[in-house]
Formats: sequence, C-alpha cells, structure tokens
Amino acid sequence: MAQRQGAAFDDLEDRRGDRARRRQRVERRCEHVAEVLTLDDVRSYVQSAFGGADVPADLPTFVFRKTEGNPLFMTDLVRYVRETGIQPETALRATDVPDSLRGLIERMLERFDAPLRQLLSIAAVQGFEFDSATLARVSGAAAAEVEERLRSAAQVHAVVSPVEEREMPDGTPSLVYRFVHVLYQDALYGSIAPSRRIAWAQQIAEALLASHAARSEAIAGQLAVLFETGRDFWQAAQYFLITSRNAVRLFAFTAAAELADRGLHCLQAAAAVDDRERLRRELDLTFAKLVPLASLQGYGSAEVKPLARRVVELGEKVSDPAATAAGLAATWIVRMVRGLCLDGKKRPNGSSIWRARPAATFC
Repeated sequence: MAQRQGAAFDDLEDRRGDRARRRQRVERRCEHVAEVLTLDDVRSYVQSAFGGADVPADLPTFVFRKTEGNPLFMTDLVRYVRETGIQPETALRATDVPDSLRGLIERMLERFDAPLRQLLSIAAVQGFEFDSATLARVSGAAAAEVEERLRSAAQVHAVVSPVEEREMPDGTPSLVYRFVHVLYQDALYGSIAPSRRIAWAQQIAEALLASHAARSEAIAGQLAVLFETGRDFWQAAQYFLITSRNAVRLFAFTAAAELADRGLHCLQAAAAVDDRERLRRELDLTFAKLVPLASLQGYGSAEVKPLARRVVELGEKVSDPAATAAGLAATWIVRMVRGLCLDGKKRPNGSSIWRARPAATFC
C-alpha cells in the first residue's frame, strides 16, 4: 500500500511516511485487538487507505462511530468500502454497510469465488492454523493451485497470513497459514453444513495421519479434535489419551484431567468396538484422569475415590494385575486420607487384587 502511494503522490512523501507509520501501528494493534483506537488514529488510517484522495471530513468520524474504535472492525470496514467500490463521499449514505464486525466479515466472505470459499472453509475445519499440503489432499486441487489461492487470500483479501514454509514429516513441502483473526475462522466454520463438516474433519485427520506417519503423537491434540468432529469417536478417544499423557509430562494437570474426561465421553459414543478393547481403553483413560486429578485435588477429593475404584474394577476385568495394583494403591491412599481402613475380609482370596499385591500390605 505504501509503495502505491509513493508512485502517485511523490510530493507528499513526508506526510505519507508519517501516515504509513501510524497505519502500521494501527495494524499491529489489530493483531491483538487490545486497544481502542482514537478518532485521530482512525482519521489517519482512512486518509492513508484512500491514497491521499479527497476524503469527506465526516468519513473518519462515521467510521469511528460505527466501529467504536475497534481496530479489526475499523480496518475491515475501510477495506470493505474500498473493495466494493463505494465512493468515500457516498459511504456516509450507504445503506448496505454492515453494523457489526461479524456482519461485515460475513458480507466480505460472500464476495469470494466458490473455489476460494471452499478452500478457506476446509482450512477453518483444520484449525486457526492450517497448511497448504493438507488442504490440497482434502480438496483434491493441485498443490500449486492451493498455494496461489492462499496467497491471494492473504495479499488481496487479507483474511489469512503466512506463517512459515514447512516440510511435512513425509517430505511433502507445505506452506503454513493462519487466519488473521479467529472471527474469520468462526464465520467460515459456522457456514459449513454439518454433514460436510463431519466429512472434511475426517478427511483432514486422515490426511494429517498420512503426512505425519510415525510422528502422529506430535499432533495428537489436533487429531483428537478432528476425529471427534468427524464422529470417529474411537480414534478420538485414543488421541485424547495421548494428549492427556503429554499434558501430564508438562505438569499441565488441569488440562490433562479435562482431556482424559473428554476421551471418556468419546469412548461412550464409540460404536462397534470389541468389549475387551473398550474396557482396556476405559482403564487407560480413567487412570489418565485419576493421576492429575489426585495431584490437583488430593486423594481425599470426592471425585478421586470413584476413579480409583473404577481403575480396580477395570484392571480385574481385563486381567491386568499391574493396573489393578495401581488402582488399589490409590484406593488405599484415599482411605488413609479419610481415616478409613481397607477391609481385606470382604475380598475373596482368589481376587486378582490380592495376586497383584499381598493383603498384608494394606491396613
């Protein structure tokens, strides 16, 4: 934008440079949407955006009042006025200027051609950050075509921005982009029909699995959400388990417990699964929830006791003495904290609990 201004207004170099610097400050604020702009900020941006052309004195005030100084809303509104061909002097009287940021974003997205709209919709399903190689696999378009459309979306429409060039684990070159604001992703995501969203999520997850090969654990969180959205609840439960364990290694106990719980909910929704495999995964997820929750709330917590008991039950059902012993140890700690005592007489001598750990070791 500054280069185009320099070609047209050589005699305004100093003033243009000042406006460009102020405009850059405004755009940096837009990335965080943390500060409210002043009327002077808006006036400088509007004058810079229209390249020094005659701008009605009331237009900056109109933009400021309509956007209430919201940086993202202000820049998008000015871009909308420019791209739709509304003349500055008629913008004040225009009846089709959206009254909200969300409405403005939806109006802008409606102007995209069908291939670009579809590509960005697939990107919205992949996440706030996405990559061209995955979009190419899911859309069926050539990699070069996808990269060109993303470049246009970034440079012409300014709805996405490039992050980096990255080589996928399988050696496929890819360009990583992100949405300039989550509202763009939300608007695109919300416009997708549920059946198509489910299909795309499943296809994106499979594409990422293919490109990451044996390194899928590095993107386990993303895969978990995609499989959940794609209604493949069995795989979603598995990747929520992996993500929960990763969170524990980072001492993110709250997140670990929540992820394991989410995996348990997915497991309940999973269909056509072997009963023993379901029990095994439930055992793993229950234990994955128990450990961080006990660290956060203590073994005296009302939530920890049933989890410890469930680990014992599941360990016996799948004949896993080690898991049973771990669950029983947690149960013992719970009872010790609560001032209770494990009554060994109520357990049959043949129980796998006692094979896992001698009864004499429990009070």
